[in-house]
Amino acid sequence: MARLKESVINAFAFGTIGFVLMMSLISSYYVYFLTDVVGIGAAVVGSLLLVVRIADTISVVVSGGIVEKISLRWGKYRSWLLVAPPIAACFAILMFTNLALPPGIKPVFMGCMYVLAHMFTNLSEVSQLALYPVIATTTVDRVRLSCRRVQVMSAAQILFGLITMPLIIALGGGSEARGFLLTISIFAVLQIAGFWLMAYAVRGFNTEAAAGEKRHVVTIREMAGQFFRDRPLVVLVLAEISRNTAYTIVFSFAVYYFKYVARDMLGTTYFYICLSTGALLGSLLGQPLARSFSKKATWAIGMGISCVSMLAAWRFAGQTSVFILFSALFSVGNSVVQNISSVLFSDVSDFAEWKTGKSAKGIIMSMNSIPVKISIALAGGLAGYSLALVGYEANKEPTMAVINAISSLTTLIPAFLALFSVLIFLFYNLTDEQLARIQRQEAVSGE
Repeated sequence: MARLKESVINAFAFGTIGFVLMMSLISSYYVYFLTDVVGIGAAVVGSLLLVVRIADTISVVVSGGIVEKISLRWGKYRSWLLVAPPIAACFAILMFTNLALPPGIKPVFMGCMYVLAHMFTNLSEVSQLALYPVIATTTVDRVRLSCRRVQVMSAAQILFGLITMPLIIALGGGSEARGFLLTISIFAVLQIAGFWLMAYAVRGFNTEAAAGEKRHVVTIREMAGQFFRDRPLVVLVLAEISRNTAYTIVFSFAVYYFKYVARDMLGTTYFYICLSTGALLGSLLGQPLARSFSKKATWAIGMGISCVSMLAAWRFAGQTSVFILFSALFSVGNSVVQNISSVLFSDVSDFAEWKTGKSAKGIIMSMNSIPVKISIALAGGLAGYSLALVGYEANKEPTMAVINAISSLTTLIPAFLALFSVLIFLFYNLTDEQLARIQRQEAVSGE
C-alpha cells in the first residue's frame, strides 16, 4: 500500500487550528458568557446547556448518517467540508451576540444558536473523521495522521491560551460582550479556511469508491442495533466519555478558578498555555508509546498520569503556580491517550465493516465526537447545578464554600474519571493481531 503523503497529513493537521480556536472559546467561556455577560442565572444555564448538549449529541449520529448517505457534487464526505463550515460560522457568531431580548426569550435564543452552530460543525467534523480510514489505510499511517493532528491541535491550544483573553480585552475596549463577539468572529473565519484546506488536500482521492462501491451503507437503525452487540465500540465510547468529561471539567472550570479562587483573570492565559504545552508534550510522547506498548497499556499509562496529577492539584489548589503545573501534567496524560483515539475508532470501523459487510465509516467515525459531546453536556450541567447548589452568584464576593467547591470540582472529579476510564478500557478486546488479519482479508477481497 502506498504511504500517505506528508502534504495530506499536514493539511488535515494544520486545518484543525481554526476549528480548535473556535470550539475552545465555546467550551472554555460559554458558561461564563451566559452567566456573567448575558446575565442568565446559573441554574437556568445548567438546565439550558444540558438540554442543548443532548440535542448536539443526537445530531452527531444524524450527521454521520447524512455524510454517509448523501453525496453532493464535490465528492463523498469532501462536499460537507466545503458546505457546512460557513453556516456553522454564522451560528457560532450568533451564539456570542448579546441581543436585547426579553428575559424569557433570551435563553431560548441562545440555546437555538448553540444547537444550530453545533449541527453544522458536526457535519464538518464527521466528514473529516470519515475520511481518515479512507486516506489512511494502514495502522502506521493512521498513527502518523492521528499524532500529527493531535500535535497541531495542542499547538493551537497553546495559541488559544496566548491570545484569547488578551484579544477579548483588547477588542472589547471595556465591553466583554463586544470582545467575545469579535473574537469568535475571527476564529469562525479561520475555521472555514481550515476545513477548506482539508477539502483541497483530498481532491485526488476516490472517496466514492473507497466508501461506497464495495458495500451497501449501514443504516443508523442497523448501527444502533449493532452498537450494543459490538463490544469494542461500546467499551471505547464509554471510556472516551469518562476521559473527555475529566478534561472538559478541568478546561471549563478554569475561568471560575482564576476569577474567584486565584483572583487573577489573566491567569487563565498562563493556565491554558501550560495546559496546551502539556498536551503538546503528551502528543510527542504518544507516538513512541503507541509503538512500544499495546493500545490498552498506552491508555493506562496516559490516564494514570492524569489521575495522579489531579490528586496533586487538589492538594495544592491554594498555590496557583503549583496547581497550574499539575494541571499541565494532567494534560500530558490525556494527550497520550488522545493520540490513539481516532486510531481506535478507525480500527473499530474496520471491524464493524468486516463484521456486517456494510460501509459504516461515516457513522462509526461520527461516534468519535459523541463522547466529546456527552462530556460537554455532563460537565456543563454539572457546572451550572453545582455552582447554584453552593450558592454561587455571578460577580459577587464568593463564600468559602464556593471557593472550596470550585477547587474540588476542578480536580477530584477529573481524577476519579481518569481512573474510571482505565477500568472501562480493560474490557476492550480488539487486538492488533485481530485487526491485522481483518485488514489483510479486506485488502484481498478488495482486489
